[in-house]
Amino acid sequence: MLLRIPDFYDSFHCIGGKCPDNCCIGWELDIDDDTYEYYRSVQGPFGERLRANMSGAEKSSENESVSFRLQVDGRCPFLNSENLCDICLELGPDALCRICTDYPRYSFEWGDTIEKSLTLSCPEAGRLLFLNDIPVHFKEIPLNESGLDAYMMDEEYEEMGTDEVCPRDLQMAENGTVSIIDGMVSDETQTGNNEVTSDEVLAYNEMMEDSDSAECGVTFIEEYSEEDPAQIQKIAQIRNECIRILQDRTRSVADRIAQYLKVCDTPDFSLSPDTRLEILSGMEILNARWTTIKQALETFVSDKESYQRALDSYLESEDYRKYEYTYEHLLVYYTFRYFPRAAYDYNLSEKARFAVFNTMVIRDLDALRYAERGTFTFADRIEIVKDFSKQVEHSDYNIDYLMEELLFSSERTI
Repeated sequence: MLLRIPDFYDSFHCIGGKCPDNCCIGWELDIDDDTYEYYRSVQGPFGERLRANMSGAEKSSENESVSFRLQVDGRCPFLNSENLCDICLELGPDALCRICTDYPRYSFEWGDTIEKSLTLSCPEAGRLLFLNDIPVHFKEIPLNESGLDAYMMDEEYEEMGTDEVCPRDLQMAENGTVSIIDGMVSDETQTGNNEVTSDEVLAYNEMMEDSDSAECGVTFIEEYSEEDPAQIQKIAQIRNECIRILQDRTRSVADRIAQYLKVCDTPDFSLSPDTRLEILSGMEILNARWTTIKQALETFVSDKESYQRALDSYLESEDYRKYEYTYEHLLVYYTFRYFPRAAYDYNLSEKARFAVFNTMVIRDLDALRYAERGTFTFADRIEIVKDFSKQVEHSDYNIDYLMEELLFSSERTI
């Protein structure tokens, strides 16, 4: 069993009260069963305070959920005036419920690999992703039996492919090695040292064109059982090649995206700003800030000539050239995180479209910021991605909705 993580993953530490945002404000904070039982046992005034602030504190069945009662302003009742956690200060970090301990980490298991990274709704996660302009690299860490058992025994783990699950206490094998991988080139133990090329992927696509699974041209992946390691490996190899393409800096970002989409059997995907807004409008709104952002974006693109001038001005600016690498990092992030789902739903083209769509929306928001302020900064980069991630990646409905809409959006392509 392998643990695969991006090179910045181990650098993450919550920065607490120094964070420009706060994950303890505006979120529904569910309490897992183990932590719930522990909170019920805490004695004294603080124990009474814990139970007084839990909805369903005396739940009658295992299926009943328990969460903290948020204050009127959306703050967790244990977030103090200095934006620090009273539970952590009073009982220690081990007393935090799972959602507080895990965020912004997420995990995904497929084949013989557990992959972990950081969700970009966390500003510190965004800072780490965008901190360096060098290509993102990945580490592979062999896991021993105790590390694997700890993961499989996790109560939150239910089935292969479960997302947003963070296994605790993963351990490296004794005398295990950590492999640093350029892009996503897997080592011998993963792929037998047989790397897939763009030509091989395109040939595979052509071979699949007449198959039943390629009906309507929406996917080129054969149907297979979740236990088929050969097919899971095929998706992994295609992802490797996609990340290699995205990190090929001898080509423009636009050229890399075009080849990336071609490899993923969706070469003609290009939506107008109006169409992007139309698709965005179908999402459920998770917070008032997104409503304000969306309204500003609608106004920005409503005048086509003005929008195009503003976009061209941004793309020609020194600020864009300075942070152009961040679009590569974004595409790699979406590709690393969402491509593995294709091993279970047989649809890779929608994952590629999802990655490109998100990046293009974020680029429009960047151009809007540049037009408003005449400059674009590193802080802008983190904030805009954070706001977009909060709206999209914290809603299964929004993720599924966007992928489905984008999969059948070719009729609105210009």
